[in-house]
Amino acid sequence: MKNLVKKLANTGGLILCLFMSAQSNAAIINLEVADSVGIGSSFDLIVSISDLSLDDLSVFDIDVAFDDTLLTFTNLSLVADPWGSFHDQFGLSGEEYLPGLVNILDVSDLLDFSGQADTFVLAILSFDAIAMGNASFSVAYQDLVDGNGLSLVATSDSTNLSVVPEPGSMAMFLFGLVALVSRYSPAKKNFITK
Repeated sequence: MKNLVKKLANTGGLILCLFMSAQSNAAIINLEVADSVGIGSSFDLIVSISDLSLDDLSVFDIDVAFDDTLLTFTNLSLVADPWGSFHDQFGLSGEEYLPGLVNILDVSDLLDFSGQADTFVLAILSFDAIAMGNASFSVAYQDLVDGNGLSLVATSDSTNLSVVPEPGSMAMFLFGLVALVSRYSPAKKNFITK
């Protein structure tokens, strides 16, 4: 009985180690954006993949969620890695098919993935800031396929962006506030001394 428990413990430890090592090698979908933008400004969200050291990427289907009360999606540009393995050959990407959700989809035209980079940009999404607030971006759905046609495990991050009043509006507000305060503040009295 003791030998059986030891064998099960060793097998469980081996399985756990294999699971942990597989998880540590997962690719990462990164979302990068500026910390803040002014209302009415245009800006870009960069979607990239990293940590492909043990894997390659032949197909990606990613939905990026955003706050459509603060932002308007304007454009999507697919970006090829240095070997030109991705381009929108089928015209499938760039649709905001639900409010606040943009789909990015592409299929590689490479046959040999041995030279594919470990990290590269997949797409650049362009937005306009339409209201003040704190907007968040996240990966709502992902389906990645490697060069052998197998599913690829990836983690993803989320990021935030502050939409602030444009500098001109803020300056006008402060100027008006100073004018109001000076208008209604108690006037200095001049005392004439003899």
